[in-house]
Amino acid sequence: MEIWCVGTPVDWKTTREVLTIVLGVVGFFAWRRQIRGKSRHDIAQALLREALKVQEAIANVRRPGAIYARAATEPGQKPNPERERLKGQQFAYERRLNRMHDARADLRLAAINAETFWRGQALARIGDLEQCVREIHVDVEEYFTFQNRKLDGETVDSVQEREIRARVFDRSGVRRPDAFAQQVEAAVAKVENLVRPELDGLVRTCVRAIARRVRDKPATE
Repeated sequence: MEIWCVGTPVDWKTTREVLTIVLGVVGFFAWRRQIRGKSRHDIAQALLREALKVQEAIANVRRPGAIYARAATEPGQKPNPERERLKGQQFAYERRLNRMHDARADLRLAAINAETFWRGQALARIGDLEQCVREIHVDVEEYFTFQNRKLDGETVDSVQEREIRARVFDRSGVRRPDAFAQQVEAAVAKVENLVRPELDGLVRTCVRAIARRVRDKPATE
């Protein structure tokens, strides 16, 4: 059987573009329905959880006493124990930084989902925490730049080096976190302050429900 198209020729390129747009819009609203299907509490809990994971990842980057892998000497070069130790240390920190950035990516995804309920607020609230991630990454890179320059016999700014070391390595006491740890805590608090009313509201609802059940429960002998 043959099919003949009569009339204006069909612009299949334009048709495909329109269909792509339509399918994109349908997919977007399907995603919105899926997100709205989750409870507001689940979204709030996920956002706070990912923020705390970023905080822990930053603390792990700054944690002293890492086990450093021994870096292999480049072919044709004379073995240099100090250089090898530094390369191994740098490799260990790169792994820590990668885990930190993975946690940051999970946090941003949780914030995007939270925008369904907190429009224009969730992404804004994680901004300071993302800035902490960027700052510690830059500090770690600058620290190793200083160490390599010192091994090359260059003179470095001792004051600037001490400032960088103070940020890279956690100097927190037993009861008081250091300056950068306080900065991270303040950034996490911004996320917590956004979602805490929702989490506390659920707790209050559960307590009221339990109280009603206890009050309405018939007495037993």
